Amino acid sequence: MRWTQAISTMALCFATGSLAELWDRDIWAVGRRIGGDGGSEFQMVAEAGSVVKKIRVYKWPAGQKTSLKGIQLTFSDDTTQSAGALDGASQDYTFDDGELINTMTLWGNGVGKRTGRIHFTTSTGKTFDHGQNTDGQGDFPMEIGSGILIGFSGRAGKEIDSLAPVFIKKLTNRPVIDVLHLDDFDRNGGLKLETVSTKEGLWGGKPYTLTFAGTETATISKTVTKELSNSFAVGVTVTGSIPILGGPELSVSTQWTITKTQMESKTETRSKALTWSIDSVINGPEDEVSCTAEVWSGRIENLRWTGEVVLNTGDREYKLPTSGYLTVVDVSKVIATCARLNPGPVSTVQPPFSTIATSSGFTTVTRTSETIPGSSSTTLPSAQPGTHPDCAKFHKVIAGDTCHSIAQDAGITLEEFYTLNKKVTIEIECDNLYRGYDVCTGLRA
Repeated sequence: MRWTQAISTMALCFATGSLAELWDRDIWAVGRRIGGDGGSEFQMVAEAGSVVKKIRVYKWPAGQKTSLKGIQLTFSDDTTQSAGALDGASQDYTFDDGELINTMTLWGNGVGKRTGRIHFTTSTGKTFDHGQNTDGQGDFPMEIGSGILIGFSGRAGKEIDSLAPVFIKKLTNRPVIDVLHLDDFDRNGGLKLETVSTKEGLWGGKPYTLTFAGTETATISKTVTKELSNSFAVGVTVTGSIPILGGPELSVSTQWTITKTQMESKTETRSKALTWSIDSVINGPEDEVSCTAEVWSGRIENLRWTGEVVLNTGDREYKLPTSGYLTVVDVSKVIATCARLNPGPVSTVQPPFSTIATSSGFTTVTRTSETIPGSSSTTLPSAQPGTHPDCAKFHKVIAGDTCHSIAQDAGITLEEFYTLNKKVTIEIECDNLYRGYDVCTGLRA
């Protein structure tokens, strides 16, 4: 049966703080005003961090004036602004998350004194078109910058005298959320060891080499969501110090680590192969082994973070404070071990120390017997060499034990376990753990 586990799922919620000030004018891309000089000046522009979420346009009833009557904007922070008269025939358009404007065109009222019609298309293939019949009139394509609409400016009284859109300038790259700080969290929280596969190597009368190997499929997904609906939430690149359990270049760990990484704001799903391979020589019944392939999996939910939304127009870099919550689901690389089922006297064709290597860098070592210097006895000493001299708590190593599992059962960190047992590592992590010996798990009070 194929083992499938959702891993590396990162759900990132973010909300820009209410700054009570408009977007900096240096980042505005303002279209040409279409209409005349009547009415009063107005400016409807979102506060920094917000964009236009909904637009409602009013026009005079058929047979009356040939201009737009009013316009109402709802921003992604749920504030509303309007200009002109909000009555007559209206039409709405609500933008999807991350939806951008591809083109926008305005028309006058035929005599150069009012705005008569507005038309735009979006990145989702949709169209908005409302206003008077402008057949035979000149159209005025607008400058749309990045396609992120943040408002309109113009003049209005009882109708729209003139109108121009306000966009964010064209960006040199996609917006970036830089996670600068994470609240403290339990580095061991939510972690558990899960079995991927098992296999036994039994004696059948002839020496042979057991190969415990396999490939299982894990589904990896990363998702960024957000609290406020705006164009900086979809398609944004998220960078910064993100907790992960393991990665292609990282050692397996039972603790969450914080690493500089990056992810996409949209949902990404792909398959990842989890592989392992161990060879064990079976020369007799005493060499029979039980092999296990395991992974550490875990979940962190609603971890608060603070950071910045970074917009780069080429002329300048614009940074907007932001914060939110991070949810991470991850799985480590495979930890594969083989432990002897029937320890016995030293085989005449084996050295007194039998090492069973793993693909992950974590090694279970079985010491079958040892001759103590100055003695003809082959009894096993109780404490493994290298244990702390003040040790008061011990654990006797049994088949299947790893440094990780012993530390976890004892309620100590892996680093503390290594400090208490200086010689459990020689060349690679946990490559010198002897079954039947006592290892230290705690000091005298």
